[in-house]
Amino acid sequence: MTNFREYLKKILPNIIITGFILSFFGLIFFISDYDLLVYQYSCLLILFVLLIVGIVGYLNFLKQESVKKQLHRCENKLKELESKSQTEKENLQEYFLMWVHQMKTPITACKLLVSDDNCDWEAQQILIQQELIYIEDYTEMAINYLKLVNISADFNFDKVVLDAIISKLFQKYRVLFIYNHIQLDYHKITDAVITDARWTSVMIEQILSNAIKYAKNKKITVKYDSKQATLTISDTGIGIKKEDLPKIFDKGYSGFNGRLEQKSSGLGLFLVREISNRLNQPVTVTSTYLQGSSFTIHFNR
Repeated sequence: MTNFREYLKKILPNIIITGFILSFFGLIFFISDYDLLVYQYSCLLILFVLLIVGIVGYLNFLKQESVKKQLHRCENKLKELESKSQTEKENLQEYFLMWVHQMKTPITACKLLVSDDNCDWEAQQILIQQELIYIEDYTEMAINYLKLVNISADFNFDKVVLDAIISKLFQKYRVLFIYNHIQLDYHKITDAVITDARWTSVMIEQILSNAIKYAKNKKITVKYDSKQATLTISDTGIGIKKEDLPKIFDKGYSGFNGRLEQKSSGLGLFLVREISNRLNQPVTVTSTYLQGSSFTIHFNR
C-alpha cells in the first residue's frame, strides 16, 4: 500500500495534466456542437490506454523500488563488513602489540642469563629452560589466536580421553613445577569427553600456565567430576581480587596480579574465553584473594 501511494504521488502531475486536456477537449466538443458520443468513446479509449500504461508503469515502479531496496541492503552490508574488517584489523594490531611486549620479558631474561658469567651453569640452564618455555607458549598463543580469528577455523569433535591431553602438559611444564616447588595433586583421568582435542588442550594449557605463575611454592589440583562432566584446575596461590574477577577474561586485562607478575599481559584467559565460546564449553571461576583460584571447564555432555 505504501508503494502504491508513492507511485500515485509520482504520476499525480501526469493525471492532472491528462484530466485538464480531456476537460479542454470536452469543452470544445460541447461548444462546437460535436457529437458528444464520439467524445465519450474517445475518452474511454484514452482512459483504457492510460490504465494499461499505469499498470505497466506501476509494475516497473515496484521492480525499481525492489532493486533500490536490495541496493540499499547491499550498501549497508558492505558498510558493516568494512566496519567489521577495520575492527578486526585494529584488534589484531592491538593483540600483537601486547604480544610483542610480552615476548620481550623472556628474551631479555635469556640475554641477562647468558651474559652473567658469575651464575652457576646448572642453575643458568634451568632458568633458560623456563624462559624458553614462556617463549614457546607465547609463540603458540599467537598462532592459536590467528587461527581462532579466522572464521574458517576447523573444529573436530570426537571422544577425547582427558589424560591424553593433561599428561602431555604436565610433561611440558615439568621444569616449572620443579623449579617453583609446586606440589601437584592429580589422579589419572580415564574419562572421555566429546570435544575438540586441539582447542581443549589450548584451553587447559592456558589455565594451567596461569596457575603455575601464581602458585609458586603452593599446590595445584586437577580433578574431573564425571557426574557433572567438569574439569577443575585449582591452586592455592595468591588468588584474584573480587573487583578483578568480572574482567579477567577481557583482552589485555591483567588486574592486580598481572601488575605483580611481569610475564602477564592478559592474553591467555582472553584466548580461553574465545575458545570456550566457540566450543560451547563454559568456563567458570571462583577465587578468594590470598587463598587461591579454581577454573572449571563444563563439557557439553
